[in-house]
Amino acid sequence: MTLPLNTLEVAALLYFVVVWASYAYYAKWRAKTSHKSSLSRSLCEHRRLWARRFLLRDMPMTDAALLANQERVVGFFASTTLIILAAILTAMANSHRIAEITSHIPLSELQTTRQVEAK
Repeated sequence: MTLPLNTLEVAALLYFVVVWASYAYYAKWRAKTSHKSSLSRSLCEHRRLWARRFLLRDMPMTDAALLANQERVVGFFASTTLIILAAILTAMANSHRIAEITSHIPLSELQTTRQVEAK
């Protein structure tokens, strides 16, 4: 199965993949070689310090409240992900209508349903 993309769209896709892979390589290299602390390393240190202090406290109620708040945040991100997935599925189911709507936009190319689905 071939994707119905023109040369410019293939070039944009390749550029995106190369930049993404290059940044992933750079981030791993930087984390291993740099003496500066990364965000994830700093957060890990803060969590360890919090856990040590938690064991020394008499009243862990505030910590329980913080953990409950974190659970709500995780729930928010999970529900947001489900909303995004529903939007993607809706767009895929109505790709013919999206192709028709975008054909009326000035300076845009006429796109087939397969092109819309590929994008």
